[in-house]
Amino acid sequence: MAKTYDALSGEQIKQKIKKKHVFRCICGTLGLIAVPLVMYAVIRFGIMQEHEYFTSIIILAVLLVGFSVLGKTLQKSRQTIADIDNIRLFRKYGSAETIAARIAQGCESPLMNTGRSFVGSTFIMQHDNFESYIPFEEILLLYRKVHRTNGVTDGVYLEVHDTYGDHFQYPFRIGKKHEAEMEKVVNKILEQAPNCRVGYTKENLEYAKAAAKELS
Repeated sequence: MAKTYDALSGEQIKQKIKKKHVFRCICGTLGLIAVPLVMYAVIRFGIMQEHEYFTSIIILAVLLVGFSVLGKTLQKSRQTIADIDNIRLFRKYGSAETIAARIAQGCESPLMNTGRSFVGSTFIMQHDNFESYIPFEEILLLYRKVHRTNGVTDGVYLEVHDTYGDHFQYPFRIGKKHEAEMEKVVNKILEQAPNCRVGYTKENLEYAKAAAKELS
């Protein structure tokens, strides 16, 4: 059964976002503990015992980058949990209550409601990720992306860039019989987004970057 949001409240949005970032904090903390341990093992066994300098240095460099990314992700999640009312989503598009009301209204006539994406009459978002919510009128660029493994298509997405420089991928169903779904969504977005461009090109990417607004 497709998930719906006709009784969604602002508090539910905030709690869902908090829950996601608490989970990220737990995973991030475990990662920050694990990375130094792996680095120690690489130095002790890879360099000191096996004298595999080149491979070990590459692994250590990757681990250092991963450690930095984990640290930044953890910091961002902690800030989100500590000040949920002022997260980026609400500063862009209004309070949790305002967004909840618009999402609930969009449940009356959704354009698409699949296992991973929800498209209302005026917005698009990923299921269970309210931070991916974008109103149609705030979209600057969109294009189709296809993911393949060993030449076999295993993912079809609509990549969407908003007016604040953020972008998200929204999964669509695979197969020719579902191709019209994306076309229908794109056409509806274009009706409400006068500044939106379509297509993955250098010019369009530069346009979206240049037109993005600063978020106070």
